[in-house]
Amino acid sequence: MLQGPQEAILGGVSTFEIHGQRYYDILYELKGGELGKARVGPEVIYSDPRVGDRVVLHFLMSMVTKVEKTGG
Repeated sequence: MLQGPQEAILGGVSTFEIHGQRYYDILYELKGGELGKARVGPEVIYSDPRVGDRVVLHFLMSMVTKVEKTGG
């Protein structure tokens, strides 16, 4: 079970809308090579996420609760 912050690279980003609200489906690769996907709302991700961005994903019980872009 994933817990806490984990470094990752975004491998895919797609958006969709439900009742006018934008959501994101993201594909990621964790620092250790594990692949995963998550669906998040705009309140937990920075604006304009792109494939290749280095990020820190925050997990709670294996669910992504925050996506932060890193400088590196």
